[in-house]
Amino acid sequence: MTRPHFSASPNNQLTSFVDNLNQCNTIDEAWSTFNAALNEFGIEHALYGFMATYPRKSITKEMLSFSSHNPEFEEAYISLGHVDHDWSVDWSMNNTQARRWNTPGVLVSLTHRQCVTEQLAYDYGLYEGLVVPLRGATTLSWGGLGMAAPSLGSKEWGRVLHTYQTQIETLAQTFHEHVLARGYYDYYGLSQRENEVLKWIVCGLNKHDIADKLGISSRTAEVHIYRIRRKLNCLNNAQVTAKALVFNLILV
Repeated sequence: MTRPHFSASPNNQLTSFVDNLNQCNTIDEAWSTFNAALNEFGIEHALYGFMATYPRKSITKEMLSFSSHNPEFEEAYISLGHVDHDWSVDWSMNNTQARRWNTPGVLVSLTHRQCVTEQLAYDYGLYEGLVVPLRGATTLSWGGLGMAAPSLGSKEWGRVLHTYQTQIETLAQTFHEHVLARGYYDYYGLSQRENEVLKWIVCGLNKHDIADKLGISSRTAEVHIYRIRRKLNCLNNAQVTAKALVFNLILV
């Protein structure tokens, strides 16, 4: 049985985690670093999902996601549409407090379709866990982190949460902020063309120069610039440039 062996002080542990994240060059490296930190608490699997707006159609088509679950479970979970009927996903969309899996309060509220999803998780040993809702830079950014500790029994998992839940939630939020700050997730919803225009705005070009670079009319370039300012909540190109550089929004 996997047992938590974390012994450092919370502040030292968080500082070390941040230092490790800052050394990561890709989101894959950051995800691996995050999972290694979770392992210290007996958490073996995690699933991270995030999107720019509340789901209008299918969550699976709109979210950025990373998973350390069994590939067979992940395939069934996504391909059969379970993510759209997962109570923990619904909880993340509508609440801001973390919630433990499979408590009496959770189980009594499940719909039939949600029970089917829970049965799939149970078949793969995913019974003890925690969901942490996540938010982005705006109120229209939604997501969450589900973390599972299949090797821990109910009592032991309860003891872990009693002692370390605050630290676990802080690690989850820190990883999420790292993803947003590094520009791994474009929560501003810029289109491919708007990203191209943004790059040239940061280079100091005006609408006429941008139009020449992209082979479009000055009027079209002006429209793109207007939409970029609106999405980034900026008043002028100087503010757009500052925000793009601070939040690493320029796609290579």
